[in-house]
Amino acid sequence: MKNSQLYKGSLTTIIMKLLGENGRMYGYEITQKVKEITKGELNITEGALYPALHKLEAEGLLDVEIEKVDNRLRKYYKLTENGQTETVNRLAELEEFINKWEGFFFNSYFSHLMHGHNPINGNCVSLWENLIATGDAFPMEVLTEHNLTLKDILR
Repeated sequence: MKNSQLYKGSLTTIIMKLLGENGRMYGYEITQKVKEITKGELNITEGALYPALHKLEAEGLLDVEIEKVDNRLRKYYKLTENGQTETVNRLAELEEFINKWEGFFFNSYFSHLMHGHNPINGNCVSLWENLIATGDAFPMEVLTEHNLTLKDILR
C-alpha cells in the first residue's frame, strides 16, 4: 500500500484536503499529518510532495507565505479561493468515483465468496432479495469457510 499508484494519483487531492481542514501547513507538517492519519501506511517523500505543491501553486490553487521560524525561513501553503472551490470539486468527484465502484467491488468480492454456494450464482443483490423474499437464512458456511463475518464483508 505504501507505493500504491492510487495514492500517487491522489496526492494533490490529499494535500488540498489537508490544507482545507488545517488552514495552512508547511511541507514537513503535511508529510507528518499524512503519516499520522494513515498510521504510517503512507509516507510522502519530499521528492513527491514539493513538485505537487509547486504544481498546485502554479495552477493558482495555493498561496505561499514565508515566515522566519527559529532563524530559518519556512514556507506555509494555504488554499486560494479557487483552491477551496477546486478542493470541494475534487472531493465530490472522488466520492462519486468511490460510490460507483464500491458496489462493483463489493458485488465482485461477494460473488467470489458465493460462487457455487447458492443457486443465485453469486449475484449479491439477487442474493439479498432472495433471502428477504423467502426468509431463508444467510448461508453462513460461506463466511466460515473463508474465516469471515458479515461485518468483514460489509465494511
